[in-house]
Amino acid sequence: MKMSRFIFTSLMIILLVWIIQPAIARPTAAFYDDPVTLNGLPVDYFTFSLHTRGVIGLRESNMVTEHQRHIPFQLYLRRNGTIIRQIGSNETVEVYAVKLDDIMPFARYGDELVLMPVRPSDQRSKRVIKLAAYNLFVRNFRSGC
Repeated sequence: MKMSRFIFTSLMIILLVWIIQPAIARPTAAFYDDPVTLNGLPVDYFTFSLHTRGVIGLRESNMVTEHQRHIPFQLYLRRNGTIIRQIGSNETVEVYAVKLDDIMPFARYGDELVLMPVRPSDQRSKRVIKLAAYNLFVRNFRSGC
């Protein structure tokens, strides 16, 4: 009887610490040198999944300047090396942001999102994001919706 009470109490304490700790943790200043943005903020690749929504963009990969310029790009959905869907800039129109709602319904687990800058001078900002299923162990306590 005492052993089961001890185990129950220990599990409850662990559960409470797991729930309360992220809620009271102080946010730290984030310094990223990654050109990919989601809704104007740097992308957190750990939480990026098939179910991520918002507006994805590409900016200069350079933290020297305070005001970074946005880069026109093409967004590809690639599956096993084959391009499934393409959205973005072309010869007549430069696109600086793309809604993920336009491309994510066609995505599957294991696909890749390729952000390819249009200008040759911006090629170092090219990024490939491997899409994963939603991570159930990630808890997001950000303010807002």
